[in-house]
Amino acid sequence: MYLSKSRRPITGRPLARAITAAFLLTALGISIQASASVPVDPGTASLETRLREARVFEEPLIATGPSSLEEQQALWQAVQQYRDAGNAEAFAPLQSFLTQYPNSAWGLALRTNLGLTYYRLGYFSRAMDAWEAAWRDARAQTQPETKRLADRALGELVRMHARIGHADRVTALLEEAQARPLQGPATEAIAGAREGLWLMRNEPGVAYLCGPMALKNILEFQGADRSRIAKINAVRSSPQGVTLDTVGKLAQQVKLPYTIARRSPGTPIPLPAVGHLSLIHI
Repeated sequence: MYLSKSRRPITGRPLARAITAAFLLTALGISIQASASVPVDPGTASLETRLREARVFEEPLIATGPSSLEEQQALWQAVQQYRDAGNAEAFAPLQSFLTQYPNSAWGLALRTNLGLTYYRLGYFSRAMDAWEAAWRDARAQTQPETKRLADRALGELVRMHARIGHADRVTALLEEAQARPLQGPATEAIAGAREGLWLMRNEPGVAYLCGPMALKNILEFQGADRSRIAKINAVRSSPQGVTLDTVGKLAQQVKLPYTIARRSPGTPIPLPAVGHLSLIHI
């Protein structure tokens, strides 16, 4: 569903603002970080060192165990191809590496970082799959650096499930994390997921308002009168959330004209919009 004052889709411009459940995505056209060059002399450093020092991803590429020179060369080539493409969506070399080496010692770091990149680009299902695989394969890590990466994968995974209202999955993941001393960003992610789970279990009327809150964000962005926003603030949801049909009726009540539109993959996103994701989430 998209909403527009002119009732016509806004196409042909980069995505600048897409409002979804409980968060705002910006700038989907992300490019590789400017610091993506390798800060060590490739003639003197080992491949393992070059991989660790290649500033292509948010988290460093660290192996969970020994790997062959052939495997390191394959990963180094994939990282170079990804970096040189200058396009954050040019995942193919990295995905091909994981297909060729599914049990790679580099899998934890690569999947965790791919998950972070997928999330920023709006590929939420891919992000969850990447973090799930990273956590599943590395939950037993005890070495500080690799354990921290496993914690990061777990934290991002449980936070994503909390964002889209998967209470049972959040509960299961929190139980897995209960006896685990967490490190790094995972501590904040787990704490936030616990708070979200409490709301889902105890105050579902305010925990599943993703669709109405998306409408509210649009109204506030457009500088709407507070009386229109107050109508949305008064809405409460069932434990199953708010249906897209209900969101449409609420849009009519607050005088936000809209048209239902189905977006084909790769086409521009009409804005402003309330998105109904393939995750069955608004």
